Amino acid sequence: MNVATVNAFCYHDRRSLELRIRRLLLILAALAILLLPSFAADGVWWDGMVMTDFTYKGLQNVPERTVNSLLRPYMGKEFSDSVFAEMNAVLYAQPWLSYVSAEALQDESGALYIQFDITENPMISSVSASGNRRVKQRTILNHQDISSGDFFTPGILSVSENSIKDYYLQRGYRDIQISSTTSLDEAANTMSIVFNVSEGKQYKIRSILFEGLSGLTARDIERVLTQKEKSFFNSGNFVQSNVDTDRNAIIALYGTEGYPDARIDSVEVVPTGEEDEDTIFVNVIYTITEGDRWTIGDITFHGNSVFSDEDISSLITLSPGD
Repeated sequence: MNVATVNAFCYHDRRSLELRIRRLLLILAALAILLLPSFAADGVWWDGMVMTDFTYKGLQNVPERTVNSLLRPYMGKEFSDSVFAEMNAVLYAQPWLSYVSAEALQDESGALYIQFDITENPMISSVSASGNRRVKQRTILNHQDISSGDFFTPGILSVSENSIKDYYLQRGYRDIQISSTTSLDEAANTMSIVFNVSEGKQYKIRSILFEGLSGLTARDIERVLTQKEKSFFNSGNFVQSNVDTDRNAIIALYGTEGYPDARIDSVEVVPTGEEDEDTIFVNVIYTITEGDRWTIGDITFHGNSVFSDEDISSLITLSPGD
């Protein structure tokens, strides 16, 4: 091989190597472009940088100063996953927050700031009642917890419906039905709420009757009842939840009167037939099995040596026959 051939071979080999290197560099550059968003998403560049500011997108009914007051303690802290998790926890604890996302950005000086994209829960613009006839709207709304200016979350409706229902039940409206209707103004992100009320009739007690009595009298038992017959001094509203309270009170009374086996077999609520547009009168009938009355026989002591029977007896309030 002559010198010209060798030179030509070397040039061709060097040219091939340069092409391979250039091709490799192009591949590496392409990979870098593809991987850059992934590295950025992992937060590599902002980890450990000091957060100098917070900005917000999506705020409608929540003032920016409200969010700033929550995040102010984190201003000037170094960014880390744990710090960011704390900030998220603070925001999600707020009743107005539905969803939040965040982006790490740099200002012109290269300093780190966090931009939050916030989705608010709707703000409640009005609360009203419909269908109520005997109970005023103001009274109904005072017995639930939603107010204008609050932020709407789905759970608050059922809680307030139950509160209104309980108010009616405690006043004898056994057939009360409560539902709610919401209307969303998407542009303003506000919600109006209407509680739909179907009151039904009010149940009042005409008489409280007892069957099976022999040891105690009706007057004895009536003294311990929370429910009373309608009279000039008492509304007589029938409250279903008071039935269990009164059952327990009756059994406790029998216990103090020496009837440990007493039981209530049934409690019936029977319409009397007296009824008008607003009211149904009922009788409440307790069927009772009293059992035997127990009394104390002799009281004796065993095993006492330091104190006499008389000493101990003087400390005991029970006597034979009690």
